[in-house]
Amino acid sequence: MKKAVAFSLLLPMTMATLLGTSATAFASTPEQTMSMNQTDNQSLTTQTIQSVDKYVTVSGNRYHLSATAAQEFSKGQLIQINQSIDQANRNVAEQQLKIDSKTKVAEPTTELFAAYNTKYTTKNFWWGTRYYFTSNAAVRKMCNELGGIASAFNIGGAIAGILSNGAASAVAGAANIYFSHLSSGLNRYNNQHPHNQIYMDVSYSGGFSYHILA
Repeated sequence: MKKAVAFSLLLPMTMATLLGTSATAFASTPEQTMSMNQTDNQSLTTQTIQSVDKYVTVSGNRYHLSATAAQEFSKGQLIQINQSIDQANRNVAEQQLKIDSKTKVAEPTTELFAAYNTKYTTKNFWWGTRYYFTSNAAVRKMCNELGGIASAFNIGGAIAGILSNGAASAVAGAANIYFSHLSSGLNRYNNQHPHNQIYMDVSYSGGFSYHILA
């Protein structure tokens, strides 16, 4: 495994809550993933997301957390989970998405974002968004859109949600640093797997990971 690269983002409180104040990016692991998991308590881990999912229900085109979850998770975890669900529900409303009650995937009901017509596709969940890349052109499209605050809004999903929860002008510098790491990691992972289609997970708390599409 390559040496981990750590960095910090100095953000206003609203953006810091979503992106976290410190993070570590890792090279590809035996599971063929590359991820950034925050070292503070602001981010839901992949393991926690998998454990929580069965307690998340859908009704009225909104995500809800079952009351029984209170018996399974700590107070701190419940705060993180509820913050993620609240953000997911805001995104559903703002981006005019419709949640499938069985898969819990939120899909667009209108072509609100230009990115929905590009070669990469998205699936939205209560924890964040999964971005699929089936070509190098799709990866380049995402990397180009991550190059600026205005274009990043067009990406939709968790990335647009992260931006909408902070004053863009106030956090532009920090957001650009974050998107630069997101973009460079995606491009590097794609180059490491030239014969595979890949996808990128981005959580509402700012964590991200890259994976091979099976």
